[in-house]
Amino acid sequence: MLKPVEMRELRVIVLEDDVDRVIKRLDALGNVHLTDVRVFIDDWGGFVKPSEELLMKSAEIVTKIDNLIDMIKGATGTSSGGEAKRHKASNRTWNNLDDVSASFQELEKNATSLIENLKTLEKELAERREVLAMLNDLREFGIESLDQIRGEFICVFFGKLPAENAESLERALKDAVDENFFIATKNDKTVVISLIEYKDRVERVLRRYDYEFEKIPEDMPADIVHAMSVVEEEIASLNKRISDVRRDLAAFRDEHMETLMKMRDFASTEHSKMKAKMLFGRTEHARVIHGWTPASDVERVISGLKEEVGECCVVDVRKPSRDDRRVPTLLKNPPIIKSFESVIGMYGTPLYRDIDPTFITAMIFPIIFGLMFPDIGHGLILLTLGFILRRRIGTDMGTIISLCGFFSIIGGLLFGEFFGFSMHVSHIIEESLGMKLPSILIYVLKAFEGLPTFLFEPIKEIKMFFIITMMIGFVHMSLGLVLNGIMRFSERKIMEGISSVVKLWCMFGAVYFILLLFKIFFHKFEYWQAFVFLVLPVILLFIFRVVSELKHHHASSEHSEETRSAMDYLLILIDGVIDAVLENFFRFLANIISYGRILALALCHAALIEVFILLSFMCLNVPYVGIIIGAVIFLLGTVIVILLEAIMSAIHTIRLHFYEWFTKFYEGGGVPFKPFRLC
Repeated sequence: MLKPVEMRELRVIVLEDDVDRVIKRLDALGNVHLTDVRVFIDDWGGFVKPSEELLMKSAEIVTKIDNLIDMIKGATGTSSGGEAKRHKASNRTWNNLDDVSASFQELEKNATSLIENLKTLEKELAERREVLAMLNDLREFGIESLDQIRGEFICVFFGKLPAENAESLERALKDAVDENFFIATKNDKTVVISLIEYKDRVERVLRRYDYEFEKIPEDMPADIVHAMSVVEEEIASLNKRISDVRRDLAAFRDEHMETLMKMRDFASTEHSKMKAKMLFGRTEHARVIHGWTPASDVERVISGLKEEVGECCVVDVRKPSRDDRRVPTLLKNPPIIKSFESVIGMYGTPLYRDIDPTFITAMIFPIIFGLMFPDIGHGLILLTLGFILRRRIGTDMGTIISLCGFFSIIGGLLFGEFFGFSMHVSHIIEESLGMKLPSILIYVLKAFEGLPTFLFEPIKEIKMFFIITMMIGFVHMSLGLVLNGIMRFSERKIMEGISSVVKLWCMFGAVYFILLLFKIFFHKFEYWQAFVFLVLPVILLFIFRVVSELKHHHASSEHSEETRSAMDYLLILIDGVIDAVLENFFRFLANIISYGRILALALCHAALIEVFILLSFMCLNVPYVGIIIGAVIFLLGTVIVILLEAIMSAIHTIRLHFYEWFTKFYEGGGVPFKPFRLC
């Protein structure tokens, strides 16, 4: 559970004629992660060449089929989730992409013709409706004949004018043509009439004020009523023609949609095969497949391939080194723990050699969150919300929220908070407002009196709680250093393993320094304690760093004739001091103090909800509606606190894991194990 699943490297050689069958079998097995053979091409000594498959053709066919399907669904009013009718079953089969392309071109031609015809008719219909609306607007202005606006001596402009430009337009027209114009506005339309000799001037002014011109077609009958009748007949005819085209499209859809779906599936499968073949190596008559599978599935993969192609394949199984960064990482955790793999993935997939931190994260993450967000009532809401998300949506986030809500309830029990109410809040309300909490709340809160006072009233014991958060940080980061030491010793990197132990010692020195400042456990400065806990680990880390740098320089000098100068040695000593004092001791000190945010978030949570509680009780003095206003403020405050504080607590909990904990042992940057699938 603390290590990624043990993997095996597979090198499979199959005949060219069998490669498609092998790809389908790998898809059915669903437990082989394919790797580009180019990564291992040097291992074959030039015997194997990379494949050169043409993906453009298959991708283009898939895209064209998808586009045509979407066009047909859009034109026939069918949603992407399903068709209006049960489509006619298709028995068509194809041998290759050329067959699919030939069949598709014929269907595409017919469908495109219908769709283009429909678009043309719909455009004509929209234009005729605009003309009809224009004619109706002209009647509203009292114009009964189009000859009235087609005169030889006047020019008439008809269109839309932004309301805010009306006054400015009149002034501009007056400046341009004096009083030789008439303007009228009705609804959202404006008519401007002027002498024909001023046409250009008026048009320029209208354009300057964003006037939208509407032009009456020249072929319209002069009589407005007759013209409207003609346009209405044209609209009716267009509607009938559109209905006929839509009916033809629906028939086309019902007859050919199933065929198009099968075409898409076939083309998508062929495209996936080609993408897989791009990863393979090739010889004159064979293909070389490189992949990974869990060690427990090796026999299943071999037997599956043998069953598919008999003895016409060679499978070479190798055990990779844990240090091999090319090995994909497969994590295996129980369902409730697996949900936290998404949190780990935000930092980076574990390397094959890494310790899988998912289990420990699942244990510690909710605890830290619960201490930052301690409230029984608010925790119950999070627990319920997480349960709903998990049951209804099935998301991993639901499990994480539920666990965080559960530990918020535990934190609320320790701190004595129930929807923000506590004995501390009770005393504030009584002293400042002269009011008392309802009896049921007093009964609930007094149930906590059997617990130690500092556990459920942290605001009275800030110093002690600060020290407790420091201890939490020390334990959390110590766990990271211990894991780092285990990894280094298991890899037989003895010096790095010993260095992890000394770093743990140095971090305890940082804790000793904090406790000494607060005079807790260590009430008096002792030279021997300072030497053992502070000086000695720093000296050892300095020595380790210097020795490591000297080894590195020695290894480099073997490949170079340059000799080291005194300045080089001085820089090594300075680097050792910086690493021991700044990069370790003071960094550990800063990391430990950073866990004080647990206390800070807990106090912010309590203080923020206290504000809304006090406001709610103050509103109770308002006659008649005071209790309603108070209830609204309390509910609104609860929602704000849960949203704001829960998000902040989650962010800071993630931050403590990523920056303070993971940096002690976890590298990340691995390749996630992805079983090959055709689609």
